[in-house]
Amino acid sequence: MERTLFFLIGFFVFSSFSTTLLIDWLGFPIALPELLLMPFLFFLKKFNFVKLSKSYLWYVLFYLWFLLIAIALLVSNFSPFQILSFSRGFLYLFLIYTLFLKKNDFSLDNVMFLSLGSLFGWSVSSFLNLRSLISSFRGEEDLSYGALLAIPLFISISIIKKKYTLLFVGLILMISVSLTAGLRRQIFVVLVSLLLSFFLKIIKKPKTVSIFFTFSAIIVLFFYFNFGTINSFLAINAPIIHNRVIVKTLRSFDGGKTSGDNQRQLNFKVLYNDLDKYIFPRGFASKQTSKKSNIPVGRFIDFPLLLLSYIFGFPITLLLLIYFSKKALNNFKFYLKYNSDGAYVFFICYLIILLLCFLDGTFLTFIYAIPFTGYCLSRLSFYSKRINNY
Repeated sequence: MERTLFFLIGFFVFSSFSTTLLIDWLGFPIALPELLLMPFLFFLKKFNFVKLSKSYLWYVLFYLWFLLIAIALLVSNFSPFQILSFSRGFLYLFLIYTLFLKKNDFSLDNVMFLSLGSLFGWSVSSFLNLRSLISSFRGEEDLSYGALLAIPLFISISIIKKKYTLLFVGLILMISVSLTAGLRRQIFVVLVSLLLSFFLKIIKKPKTVSIFFTFSAIIVLFFYFNFGTINSFLAINAPIIHNRVIVKTLRSFDGGKTSGDNQRQLNFKVLYNDLDKYIFPRGFASKQTSKKSNIPVGRFIDFPLLLLSYIFGFPITLLLLIYFSKKALNNFKFYLKYNSDGAYVFFICYLIILLLCFLDGTFLTFIYAIPFTGYCLSRLSFYSKRINNY
């Protein structure tokens, strides 16, 4: 019963299906997954999370959140509505970070099923989006985003818990997302998560190398025998998805660069050349370009390190990366010394977060995805402290 409830929470609340349900089907003007979470709140009370009323850190983070709003309003690069709308995500990030800092009864098994529900929701919404794209003959790119951090969470937990049947089910969902969402970065995150998860397992238990090769062989053989069918189907029925997933991926393997690759290189140059503009915090930004600002906010999604530098200033952003990287190193040591499942999982998730800082900013901007970010960073801090008190 508990596993089913967490699967449903992941599906309805912490996936892109929440946006499909609320905006496309129910006609809400904005995505409010908080409304979908409300029926589950009573059930979640029993897990002994940190009480916010007794948490000094929560008040510090809340005042920081308020200060960043004030700075953004003073800088006035975006409208008040855009700033407040964007700030909502960081409020939830700070909230989740605070709630999970102490020991509680929210187990890795719970997170695994919640992540599986999120991946299932992503696969459903991406399929519906692809079907709409095909039926309407729209010519523009229409991508389906999801909670990317649900991928390393699910993969690492299912591997460390030896839930290989469940892992296989999850991989089928991830493959379906790969073929319908049109996001190469999702494929990349899946592959890196699998490699990191099995590599860390092999370090501790060399016998697991056979499991790694078995799963690798299954995936490779699946695509080898079905590539022609998949390629033809996408080329005929979804040429935009075919171009993004198949053509651009093959071009990358051949050493060619896509427009997206060139844009990412340009993003690095922007931060490097204009670093003086990102020294001081400018508060919360926006996901939409403001009429009163010529700031290309699309770069914030493609290069979230730039977004963090805009919000906090580059020096503070650099300190935050060093701070959490040190905690990640403690997690790695904790895993090697005590074979801690939690340290294993959140070390992997942090490496994916670092990777995403240069690839995809949805883990900091999409409401249904941000709780995964807060949770991963919070538990990273939790297990970092445990190495000194074990």
